[in-house]
Amino acid sequence: MFEMRRKGISDNHIDPPISQSRLDEDRLAYEAGIKLARRYQAEPEDIFFKLLASALVRPGFDYETAKTAVRKIWNEFLENKHLD
Repeated sequence: MFEMRRKGISDNHIDPPISQSRLDEDRLAYEAGIKLARRYQAEPEDIFFKLLASALVRPGFDYETAKTAVRKIWNEFLENKHLD
């Protein structure tokens, strides 16, 4: 879906269930963020947020989705003291 948007295809032409599924987009951003977060787990909070949010926005997640995923991952990191 993100690649289609980046190539200029309008949401009207993207499969409607895909474009309307905010929960799927949030889940995908979270899953991608978990994989990337391991790279940044030693960073202070502000740097962690900046690096991870940027890494999620680059492939096409919107900033709000990326920010929500990063916040959730950071909170889990604080609770668990590590990222498995």
